[in-house]
Amino acid sequence: MLHMVFSSPFQNRALQQCAEQLLPGDEVLLLQDAAVAAASPEQLTQVLSQGAAVYVLEADLLARGLAGRVSTEVEVIDHSQFVELTVSHPNSMKWA
Repeated sequence: MLHMVFSSPFQNRALQQCAEQLLPGDEVLLLQDAAVAAASPEQLTQVLSQGAAVYVLEADLLARGLAGRVSTEVEVIDHSQFVELTVSHPNSMKWA
């Protein structure tokens, strides 16, 4: 399953709640304000401990001035990779 997180971990518990529901093989995509978590490794500890792959949309990083500050455990993707990621997962969950 693809979990799409939209809120900053400094704003609410969406990322933490997502992490609590992860199953083997799940992947997490950080979008919009959740992109700040990509530059805050401590915010991703629980997600990464579950073995989930974590992605962040490059455009959201750029919009928040976070380019070049991304944790090494997070893969930066562009819009075409975003489409490929969503197509590869028949099921998705949104966390706002």
